[in-house]
Amino acid sequence: MKGSIRGGHNYGVPGAIGIIDEVKEDRKYYPFVISNLVREGFNIKDVTPNRTSTTGQDLSYGVSKCNDFGSDFFISCHLNSYNGSARGCEVLYHKSSSSGKKLAECIATEISKLGFPSRGDNRGAKADTRGLYELRHTKCTAVIVEPFFLDNLQDVEIYRRVGAQGIANAITNGVLKYYGKNPTYNSKKSTYSVNYCKEFQKFYNTVTQTRAPLIKDGIFGLRTESAFNTIKSLVLYNQYPTPYCKEFQKFYNTVTQTGSPIAEDNIAGNNTKQALNTIEKLIKGEY
Repeated sequence: MKGSIRGGHNYGVPGAIGIIDEVKEDRKYYPFVISNLVREGFNIKDVTPNRTSTTGQDLSYGVSKCNDFGSDFFISCHLNSYNGSARGCEVLYHKSSSSGKKLAECIATEISKLGFPSRGDNRGAKADTRGLYELRHTKCTAVIVEPFFLDNLQDVEIYRRVGAQGIANAITNGVLKYYGKNPTYNSKKSTYSVNYCKEFQKFYNTVTQTRAPLIKDGIFGLRTESAFNTIKSLVLYNQYPTPYCKEFQKFYNTVTQTGSPIAEDNIAGNNTKQALNTIEKLIKGEY
């Protein structure tokens, strides 16, 4: 299953500011949504722009990347703002999309379990009435998630208690519920126990049998970055006696515990290339 996830707005076109800042906070929680879903076996593309000059460029960037990727679903991660008294979660979907409505309802239900109201005052899953660009132009099931109001003290206090990971876990659980899947991670602990960078360092030392092994400290420094680039070259070139590509495929399947393992066939195809990109982001802490 393929999905595209983005953080709302960007540093050139900022979002709302209240008790907290929308761009600053959605940049904290949306990467956890990606890493959660990757761990659950989804093929996820980050379609978040870093900086654009206009709102139009911001919106078209994510939508075009999503459509080019052939996504099955799209989630745009935001925070809400109004008058300081409004509170609760809203998940918007296109008024003509039954799948969008279902996904929105699944996500809203899970977010409400954190303490954010999803009933009354026009909260919860909502059909878009404004003709929002992302919902009109994506070619797949699409929702815009507004977990809570950043200018409401009660909502912000709940957010500070559950954290970015708690928001991400709720969204993840909503997606899994939509697809009829159960989470394999411990959502109550709100974390994964794997230090991907440290696991990669172990893998690199073992598979290369290097005389200058990496320090297994879980820190993505210059030597670890160089080591990853070496592994990437070995996997993609794949002309050595040691089956580096196959060893990497085994490593990926083991360390991610993905529900959709890649073939351990020593062929550097598209799935293996995507796995390299995923591992790179995991060891850098970008998810």
